[in-house]
Amino acid sequence: MKTLILVEGISDKHFLKGLAEKLKTNIKIQIMRGNRPNKAIRLVKSILKTQPYNKVIILKDLHRYTEEKVKKQIRKIENAIEKLGFTAKGIIVKKAMEAWLLADPEAISKIVKHKVNVGNPEEIENPATYLDEIMKKCGKRYIKGSEQIYKLAKHINIENATHRSRSLKKSLKTLKDP
Repeated sequence: MKTLILVEGISDKHFLKGLAEKLKTNIKIQIMRGNRPNKAIRLVKSILKTQPYNKVIILKDLHRYTEEKVKKQIRKIENAIEKLGFTAKGIIVKKAMEAWLLADPEAISKIVKHKVNVGNPEEIENPATYLDEIMKKCGKRYIKGSEQIYKLAKHINIENATHRSRSLKKSLKTLKDP
């Protein structure tokens, strides 16, 4: 059985696609298209009617709303999915999925060909901008929404990254749990 993962945007989808290939795991990634829980619930209902999934994971970024508001949105989606008889688990991505890339500065260093130092990646206010600033130093750019994040995700060392990112560690544990 597959796991259905709901994400907020195209960058998230590309990142998870790269990560799933690296982990050799069977997932379906669906973009929620907006932050309204009712819209996400309708989307999941329509998908679950036609395709069986053993669980649904909801990944929500923390860069636009307070943690309490995001938790409330996640709980509403989880409850609706569980009423349908499916397992649902929401995870807050602190601040955005680019922080998961920044959680392995060694991998970023290899790509940009110079040493990169990153403090706590989950405390960086705008990880996409931060990643772009790193890339600029070697004459490259990070363009949010491009497939570039897919390629970057395939280079991260999972063990290194999960030591530095609690939300990535929690996401991977949830993905592996039955």
